[in-house]
Amino acid sequence: MCTWRSCDRIYKPSTRFVNVRIDCHRPVSWVVRVPKGFEMTTLAFDKPARRSQNERSAETRRKVVDAAVRSLAERGYSATTTTTVAAEAGVTRGAMFHQYPTKVDLMIDIVTLNYEEERKLYHERLDHIQDIKERFFTLATVMWELGKRPAGIAVLEIMNGSRSDPELARRLGPTVNSADLDALRNLETVLMEAGHPEMTPDLALSRLVMASIRGLVIERVFSAHPEELDECVVRLRTIIEIYYEQKLLGSSASPLRKSKPSTA
Repeated sequence: MCTWRSCDRIYKPSTRFVNVRIDCHRPVSWVVRVPKGFEMTTLAFDKPARRSQNERSAETRRKVVDAAVRSLAERGYSATTTTTVAAEAGVTRGAMFHQYPTKVDLMIDIVTLNYEEERKLYHERLDHIQDIKERFFTLATVMWELGKRPAGIAVLEIMNGSRSDPELARRLGPTVNSADLDALRNLETVLMEAGHPEMTPDLALSRLVMASIRGLVIERVFSAHPEELDECVVRLRTIIEIYYEQKLLGSSASPLRKSKPSTA
């Protein structure tokens, strides 16, 4: 803000003396004519606090990850290059490479961040369900809802892309397996603490449910009527309920119980 001082008086310019040029990306500048006999002084505005390096780095990573997720979900793994991601994120390639030196580094971070977000979303969707058995049977439905998000599709694209990228496969395998086993252990803990040790899921069934959901998510990408797949998830829940009903009853007649292949 500009003022003119003469003796003990401060003269503020009227609009007829001031031409204002404003640029939202630059400090406001004033072009004025100083009346004769007055001295111009400047009162400086407080500048906005400069963000820390960590804050700027975090924002760059967020932009890059969001752009990569969109690209993976819409174009697939092979079409998602570092060049396209940087352009869509609105950052320079140098800035992106400073955060993610390689494409594999970026892909691994996307998978890790997705699992961390899913863990929070599972709690949000399930913790309010008081009945432990109902919470357990609702798990497949929540997996479906989260899996068909852009981030869920992006993870599947990364998993598929690892087939032709040895370095990605080497680093992705432990990350995915660790996340799957962590989810299983958390579920076991919930059931044990709730007094339902008999509901503890076995690894084979958990793998079956996760593989089924992932397959349905892929099918949804190509399906002309993706809404019809919701009914498949309802059927999957029914299968899980029947399995545990027979497991609790100890029935050997369950069609879902493991049986030896015929040797005939």
